[in-house]
Amino acid sequence: MQRLSRSSRLVVMLLSCAMSAYGQSQALSARSGIPEAEATATGAIVALVENEDDYQNVLTLDGDGRVVRVNLSGISNVTDDTLAQVAAFPMLEELFISVPDIGDEGMKHLVGLSRLWRLDLEGTAVTDVGIETLRQLQSLRDISVRRCNITDESF
Repeated sequence: MQRLSRSSRLVVMLLSCAMSAYGQSQALSARSGIPEAEATATGAIVALVENEDDYQNVLTLDGDGRVVRVNLSGISNVTDDTLAQVAAFPMLEELFISVPDIGDEGMKHLVGLSRLWRLDLEGTAVTDVGIETLRQLQSLRDISVRRCNITDESF
């Protein structure tokens, strides 16, 4: 697969947003080589971003156009259900949430992310129950739980 330039990756993200809004994620998938589920999820997440300048900060893609980093910190309207979209990124390595509406239910969506090694949950509503769910992530090496409802017993 051809490596995409930084500007091309931004175009793919913006096209994902627009095309998924019109039910065209399959067409984008065919054009970009990105699996349809990822194209749809990309569009759903980018649609949450209210400021165009923040698009590049939300999703980071590798040279093949696959999402490897997601930063949802500070984005309004992010809920546990948003993490179901994040789960569509099988190459995801880093996830930054820091949104108070994310809780234990959202952690269930992340258990299939076999490459996730960094997770920032600062200021979320995650409790010991959510941390127990995350124990299924074999690759998780770095987790931040500042300002969460976590007890020492979870670790």
